[in-house]
Amino acid sequence: DAEKDHGRRQQWLIRQSLEIAGRVTGWIDVALFKGDQVEIKGWLLHPTLPIDSVEIALGADVIARVPVHKLPNVAAHYATVSHAAYSGFSATAKVPDSDDLVRITARGFCGTEPVGYYQSFALRGSDAGRLSPSSVLMKRVSGTEDPTSFAQMGLCAAGDLMQAADKHLGLDKVKSLLDFGCGSGRVGYFLQSIWPDVAYSGCDIDAEAVTWCNENVHDGAFKTMEMQPPLPYADASFDVVVAVSVMTHLTREEQHKWLAEVRRVLRPDGLFLPSIHGAFAAMFNPDLRSELEVSGITDNTLDPALDGVLPPDYYRSTFQLPSFTRKEWARHFEVVDIMQAGCGGFQDLVVLRKPG
Repeated sequence: DAEKDHGRRQQWLIRQSLEIAGRVTGWIDVALFKGDQVEIKGWLLHPTLPIDSVEIALGADVIARVPVHKLPNVAAHYATVSHAAYSGFSATAKVPDSDDLVRITARGFCGTEPVGYYQSFALRGSDAGRLSPSSVLMKRVSGTEDPTSFAQMGLCAAGDLMQAADKHLGLDKVKSLLDFGCGSGRVGYFLQSIWPDVAYSGCDIDAEAVTWCNENVHDGAFKTMEMQPPLPYADASFDVVVAVSVMTHLTREEQHKWLAEVRRVLRPDGLFLPSIHGAFAAMFNPDLRSELEVSGITDNTLDPALDGVLPPDYYRSTFQLPSFTRKEWARHFEVVDIMQAGCGGFQDLVVLRKPG
């Protein structure tokens, strides 16, 4: 029975690998600009395919191709991935001409064959607008207490959201934006910094985080919301609503409630850009295989990150396949796209449009 179960698990991994072709997860630990030089350090990981070298590009310019090296901390975090230890990369190279917001692409190779790519962002000539909420506030929404990692997560997500909005709506058409589940400004700070012409609002159920944002990010732009709809905004208030790591923590029933409410506050033809734990994220959690194959979603694992802020049975760790998302969420929106690993290189980014 154990051998059969192992075989079924391997078949599932192979099928999922084919579905996520082209993407890997990873992280940029360092993107340090000094004069005409840049130092970049990070790691890349595919759930089933080993990577032995990494090609690094800034914008459209490839600046280096380097071998991977050992990173024990990645191996410890991804204990189910046998090749996770050899995932690190580092390079120093000359910086090509670029805007202040720099897109970093790290592409992994196994021999001469490309395995997949990871995309992140950096701000050139800046300290990336270092955020400084308390360690408690940072950990609630990101799992880290390190200000540099916290800021990089926010910048990366903000860049991904802007690219999606530009592709599917056009940045010039976005006049107002709501950061639904804004936390302590992790994403919103950078959305405002790199997209200053947009009227920005944020809301969250964490009153302490909302207070911190109003005092340190944008006074008056943030509101405390309740656990259940409605949101504290009028109908058709926003051109775009974003939600990073919000739907990832809701049951399927709660998802439907909030999808309907977000639709209410969006203008016709407006976009909702939520992230989800999709097929890519599920690859790193093979124990979820059985339930996902049956129902397309698993939402019964409690997440203690907001204990003390929310009732202990509300916040979940939810994973869902694209087939479930397309079918169920189409009850509220036109499902335009599901960008696998399109938010922060791990969560999927779903592009939803409110019919005009």
